Amino acid sequence: MITFAIGNILLLALMFFDNTWYFLNVLVQTIGHYMQFIVQVGFETDAFQQLGYELDASKANLLMGSDGASNLLNRLAENNNKMKNTPVAFYEESPVEFMDWWTIFYWGWWISWAPFVGLFIAKISRGRTIRNVIVGAFVVPCAFVMVWFSVFGGLGIKMQRVAELVLVMDPDNYDSSSPDCDMLGYADGLPVSEDAIKLAKKSGYYPLACRSYSGHM
Repeated sequence: MITFAIGNILLLALMFFDNTWYFLNVLVQTIGHYMQFIVQVGFETDAFQQLGYELDASKANLLMGSDGASNLLNRLAENNNKMKNTPVAFYEESPVEFMDWWTIFYWGWWISWAPFVGLFIAKISRGRTIRNVIVGAFVVPCAFVMVWFSVFGGLGIKMQRVAELVLVMDPDNYDSSSPDCDMLGYADGLPVSEDAIKLAKKSGYYPLACRSYSGHM
C-alpha cells in the first residue's frame, strides 16, 4: 500500500509539475490509437516479414511447403537473378524474428500468470457483485495503466525529442526512427559533445535512446 501511494504521488508530481496539457493530449491520443488498432494488431502475424526465411540462406527454413532458402536462391542464380535486397531493408519491415520472440515471450507470460491472476481475482471477488468485479478488476486497472503509461511514456518521448531538436545539426540526414548517437554527441551512453553536456547538466534533458538502461532514471 505504501509503495502504491508513493507511485501515485510520483505520477501526480510529474503530471502537474511538467506540461499537464501535453500529458492530457497524450492520454486522449493514445487511447484513440489503441481503440483504432487493437483489432488490426491483434490479428497481426507478420506474414510478409516471414518471407525473409525463404530469402536468407543462413537461416533454417521453417515454413511448411516453402521452397527453402538455398533452393530458391540457387534457382534464382541459375536464371541469372541475384538478390540485391532483403525484405527487412527494402520494404522497411520489422525483422522476421520479431514475431517469434514476441509471441513466445507472451505465451510464457500468460501461461505462468493467467492461472495465478484468475485465482487471485476469484478469491478477492468472493461476496462481491458482478458490477464490482468488472469495475474493480478490469475497468479501474486498465484506466490507471493508461494514465501511467501516458505520463511516463509521454515524458520519455518528450525528453528524446527535445534532445534531438537541440542536438541534431543536420536534420535532413537524421532518421528519428533510428537515432544516431554520434550525431547527438553521445558515446557509450554518456554525453561527450559540448552541447550534449550542457543540455544534460543545465536543462536535465538527454536522448534516452543513447543512454544505458541504468541511465534512464
